Amino acid sequence: MKHSKSNDQKRDGILMGLFHKTAQNINTAFSVIPVLHGSLGLQRLVDDNLSPDDIDVGVPLFMLSEKWADLVKLMENGGYEMIDLHEKCFRYSDDISMSFCAIEGTNEHSTIPGLCDFAGIDLVECPIIEENGAVYRIPTLHQYLAIYKSSQDDEYRKDKTNDKDKRKIDTIHRALNIAKEEAAW
Repeated sequence: MKHSKSNDQKRDGILMGLFHKTAQNINTAFSVIPVLHGSLGLQRLVDDNLSPDDIDVGVPLFMLSEKWADLVKLMENGGYEMIDLHEKCFRYSDDISMSFCAIEGTNEHSTIPGLCDFAGIDLVECPIIEENGAVYRIPTLHQYLAIYKSSQDDEYRKDKTNDKDKRKIDTIHRALNIAKEEAAW
């Protein structure tokens, strides 16, 4: 579905507002700094409209295992409904959802590796952002490149995303080349 630029900006603002509120709640309830990844986070680093259709959040493994019930309650209190246990996905409205993944490791209930293991990245390199009362991390362009290259090779994700990951990789390469050219000035 095609959207106008102003509609995309409005939707992106809504998605970021929902992320900020959830990040604030996670900061307070769990003393954790979540990671904003996926298209919504990447779009903040590149000069391209990626039309994010959801909110992807990385959290420590303990929040998806021993503190899972507390996270579900936090999300339900925020107006979300869990719609997919495997994807750790919550729906806010018909067209807005938020999914969680572990930042590191795997647990006994899942074979899905954490984001750092999956992409071979180190969160220490992710800048910490304080914005609208929320504290969170966002991967760097190089980390996003590693994430989407790993995603492109992942069989489960290949079936779900078609060419989206390739487009994002191309966008990241363009942004890295622009940054490289600007640094040479």
